[in-house]
Amino acid sequence: MLFSIHRSTQDMCFSYLVNSLTSEKINDFFHSIVLTLKSYIVDRVYKEDYSRMKPLVSHCEKLLTYTRLLTSSMKGAIESELGGIYLYIGDLFKAEKLLEEGLLNLSQLHDDNHSIARGLAHLGMVNKNLGRYKKSQDLFRKSIEIFKKYYPKDHLAIAQTLGYLGISYNELENYAQAKHILEYSIITYNKGNSDNHIIGAAWGTLHLGAAYLGMGSYEAAKNFFKKTLATYKNYFPENHVRTAQVLFKLGCAEHELGNYKKAKDTIEQSLHIFTKYFPERHLSIAYVSGYLGYIYRELGDYEKAKELLEYSLAIFNKHYKDHTDIAWVLAYLGTVYMDLANYKKSKNLFDQSLMICKEKLPENYLRITWVKSQLGNLYIYSGDYQIARNLLEESLRVYEISYGKNHIKTAKILRALGVLYFLEKDMKKAEEFIRESLVIFQQYKHPDAYIPLEGLSELYVKKSINAFSSKNNQFAEYSKNQAIDYLKQALNILKTHFPSNSPHILRIQNKLSQLE
Repeated sequence: MLFSIHRSTQDMCFSYLVNSLTSEKINDFFHSIVLTLKSYIVDRVYKEDYSRMKPLVSHCEKLLTYTRLLTSSMKGAIESELGGIYLYIGDLFKAEKLLEEGLLNLSQLHDDNHSIARGLAHLGMVNKNLGRYKKSQDLFRKSIEIFKKYYPKDHLAIAQTLGYLGISYNELENYAQAKHILEYSIITYNKGNSDNHIIGAAWGTLHLGAAYLGMGSYEAAKNFFKKTLATYKNYFPENHVRTAQVLFKLGCAEHELGNYKKAKDTIEQSLHIFTKYFPERHLSIAYVSGYLGYIYRELGDYEKAKELLEYSLAIFNKHYKDHTDIAWVLAYLGTVYMDLANYKKSKNLFDQSLMICKEKLPENYLRITWVKSQLGNLYIYSGDYQIARNLLEESLRVYEISYGKNHIKTAKILRALGVLYFLEKDMKKAEEFIRESLVIFQQYKHPDAYIPLEGLSELYVKKSINAFSSKNNQFAEYSKNQAIDYLKQALNILKTHFPSNSPHILRIQNKLSQLE
């Protein structure tokens, strides 16, 4: 039977209990409370049970007010666990403050190494989420060292912290190392067979998929995400935050594979769940909103894309202005302004993005190459062809080394270089690069094949006009028919993969009507 007691009555009972116990019994009593509370929090955090985590905040904070009754070790353990809760509910700066205070208290006696190790792991995640990747790795390694030394059979704790370390390597784009560590994490989880071990292994599989996503192996990544989702469905409600995390990653994979409608629907579902669990300021909401904006850009809905990206940017500027991920939101927004032909605004956003990247990230960071490639596209449109060529050729070299000559990302740079040569009136090179791009897209059955097909159509329209001017009517007619055929192929792809009201479809239809 459940019943409630008024807070004032609780305080009276507590006061009576404390006054009736000896100091030694009070210490034992509080030590028992802290151990029980910690055990419960650990289980809730493993399951990311937000409905039960949030009420624990007030209990922990109330317990911390009994300063004269808590030892430094007890106080540190509570602060460490409370900091972990704040980490998960998204208040990173409050989490950081509590974890640092908790670790300071715990370090005075070093009699609770388990709490120290957990506190270090949580503080590592705070730093990871704030974009301080190197610092986070140092904290994770210290945590793992303590767990392995004092609690070698605590497979859950060791596996989770290994997973955290693997995630940090993902963030730094060291995917080979991330893959190695995450596989080790999954093996460690699989040493147990409790629900938490099974859930943990699925969580590790999610982030292993993220490593494959970063390496450009999109189908493999998608399979890992689906495997995680299947496990989560057995343990969590349909709209659990864990499901949202997988749906977002799955949407990212669909995006890279060119399944833009599916990516949009999946990521919108993810965002809907996140907004049920987290306040607007939460980092996940900022990042997922920004990525969703970029998907809308791919679909040609530039106004919706701008709205979502500016919403994301506002959250970053207000709550996470020093976070490295703001660089990607700025760059995504830059591509939208480029599509809207606001080249001055677009360049400003790309420049801001690159400045953050140069200050906070390694020089060979692949996502910096992506920003440079977009800046190269911008210089094409603004007519600065030499600068554009330098940026695009640099991007092409990096992508060919990192992903291979026949990868989707490489194809996008080849297509851009083809456009550049077309504008410079080097039709032979333009056609060579655009066709090479088209072959790669077709090899992957990627819907972005419509872009080089549209490019080839423009090229053959130009050939037709030139032939007509030279009175070579036969070749002019042939070139015109080729241009029409390329547009029809592009239109078929768009009708299959894009919404019926897509501006891309309308644009191709208008071009066809002018030629036919």
